[in-house]
Amino acid sequence: MGHPILDLGAIQGDVLDGLSKNVENFIFFKIVNPTFFREFVKQHVIARIISAQKTREWKLTIAQRNARGHGRAQSFQGLNLGFTKDGLTLLIGEGRPKLDGAFEKGADHPDTTAALHDPPKSHWLARFVSERIDGLFLVTGPDRPSVALHSNQLLSILGASIKVAYSEMGSTRQGAERGHEHFGFLDGVSQPGIRGLTPVSDPRRRPNEGLPGQDLIWPGEFDFGYPGQNPEHPTNEGPPPQMAASWVRNGSFMVFRRLEQKVPEFRRYVREQAARLGMDPELLAARMVGRWKSGAPMELAPRRDDRALSRDQDRNKNVRTRRIFARCTRVTMRPAARHRRRGTALFVPVSHLVLTWGRMKPSRRAATV
Repeated sequence: MGHPILDLGAIQGDVLDGLSKNVENFIFFKIVNPTFFREFVKQHVIARIISAQKTREWKLTIAQRNARGHGRAQSFQGLNLGFTKDGLTLLIGEGRPKLDGAFEKGADHPDTTAALHDPPKSHWLARFVSERIDGLFLVTGPDRPSVALHSNQLLSILGASIKVAYSEMGSTRQGAERGHEHFGFLDGVSQPGIRGLTPVSDPRRRPNEGLPGQDLIWPGEFDFGYPGQNPEHPTNEGPPPQMAASWVRNGSFMVFRRLEQKVPEFRRYVREQAARLGMDPELLAARMVGRWKSGAPMELAPRRDDRALSRDQDRNKNVRTRRIFARCTRVTMRPAARHRRRGTALFVPVSHLVLTWGRMKPSRRAATV
């Protein structure tokens, strides 16, 4: 079975592989002066956008240096840009093509909040809803000072053409908890592979898997303009993609969700139930999740953790049991993490960020950065 050819130079860097980052800053903005904003973005911002091609090159460099024991050569600064439905309408016009229904309705529509079991808008963070949000910048880097500096430089360039409506900075967990989510379990173990992007480790015996047990998903599930999954077959190519406009190709929806994770409550519950059952709390938690905190699957390590197994990707992913950790969470802010059907912002293709908005002409400069 053939694999699609992805135009990585036209896909923004955080969509597929994810930008290399220790810290990221989400800057939600309102466009105050569309004319100046277009010009400033065209002249000063587009060339700073990091594509998926650049992201893969950087991660390959990091892997090669780590294999030689050299560590990172330099700091990696990332920038991506997305627009909400209001931002697209402001820049393109009222007659712009309409996209996914959930995107057009918006995060505060009753259908959206009901489907996501979100609280009413009155319970959202006040500053987040105090201004219309037209778009967001995702600024990433190795540490908070560098991300703050990069963010301030960007805002200085755009000047009064925009107004920051809300911003939030987050960072990876450090030390022994790096790569683990807040409940302590290794994160990203069950990430699927993407056809045309993830290398196939054994093309003859497992042509539809990246690492053993890692299903390959058709890229249309993440990016516009490519085939998606076939609803009638687990590995075959799906029907031809439908796009509202040709410029949407290589773009992707982005979702921003702020969740309250009840970590102490979960840990207390595990301790109480383990005491009642007369078993090790770590074992009970692993059985609830399907994996030990190290990432070792219960199917291969049913009684005790096996850290060596957790580091063996050829065995660690090759587990057909797909248990999902049901986190005890409560949404505290409006949706805006990448998800195909609940988008609040659109990551516009790098090659078309300038589009034909007003007097602006298409530019492909950022496709080569």
